[in-house]
Amino acid sequence: MINELNYENFTNEHPAGNFFQSLVFGKFQETIPYRGKSWTLTAKNEAGQIISSCLLVKQKLPFGLCWLWAPYGPIGFDEKIFQDAALIAKEEKAVFARFEPSLKWEGTAEIERVWPFSFSHKRYTPQNSLIIDLDKTPDEILGQMKPKGRYNIHVAKKHDVTIENLSGKRVDEIGFAFDEFYKILRSTGARDGFGVHPKSFYKNLLDIFGVERSALFLAYSKEKLIAGIVVIYHKNTATYYYGASDREYGALMAPYLLQWEAMMDAKRRGMTSYDLLGIAPSDGKPHALSGVTDFKKKFGGREIEYPRAFDVIYKKAWYTAWTLFSKKR
Repeated sequence: MINELNYENFTNEHPAGNFFQSLVFGKFQETIPYRGKSWTLTAKNEAGQIISSCLLVKQKLPFGLCWLWAPYGPIGFDEKIFQDAALIAKEEKAVFARFEPSLKWEGTAEIERVWPFSFSHKRYTPQNSLIIDLDKTPDEILGQMKPKGRYNIHVAKKHDVTIENLSGKRVDEIGFAFDEFYKILRSTGARDGFGVHPKSFYKNLLDIFGVERSALFLAYSKEKLIAGIVVIYHKNTATYYYGASDREYGALMAPYLLQWEAMMDAKRRGMTSYDLLGIAPSDGKPHALSGVTDFKKKFGGREIEYPRAFDVIYKKAWYTAWTLFSKKR
């Protein structure tokens, strides 16, 4: 049985540590029916100190099969992590395990000696992101934004858009407002062409991360809820995780004021980074995130690119079939 405190301490102290590799994220994933299981793996040195860790999440496939997902993991690299992943894969009938590291690593040859290996055609988590540095004054943060970003924040204020910060409140306390936020989320998904989970998914997310690690921000126009975002807090970073807005009120620019208020709240919490989590690559090719990228880039920030994901393959024939199906879809 893993020592959860030691695992959390290691992931919190490691430069590559992130909320996707936290114990609480694993517990949240276990509530999702089409996932439902997670594992925390560690490798230690001779002194018994953790030198590498990895959260693995089960992703169910038809015919009793599955694949294993390591979002922004592993943290540090050691061959034992991959040995343990292979044991889990055998027990769970996994076709492959997808590792999506947040730091570069040159050790793929070590894996290929034992298991078939392939760079993935895509990451499940975003490969590119945009980080706003919060260790500046509010005026400096505004100053590094694009003029249109600052202007749109001003527009929202001019139209008396108000922001409700529901930090410290559980979903059951929010009640009606959460239900209205979910309605807007569903309409946003239908409008922009992305899938929306059942309401229980977002409720579990906020409840399991809790009032210390998550918050819901809502934007109103004359007491009418018109937009909202979910923010996750981990280590020194606040991450914009989900968002929705009512297109009928698009001219009020509420999403810009929401992000600004969330940044200022994160700064008050002592966070030094605000992660806008996911933008399209700068290669100009069509991308699922192209639409939202223009919005996010108006906030300025620095772009980062994570390494390519790689798959460790356990069932080659099934993997080939799944890859072809996934690319066509």
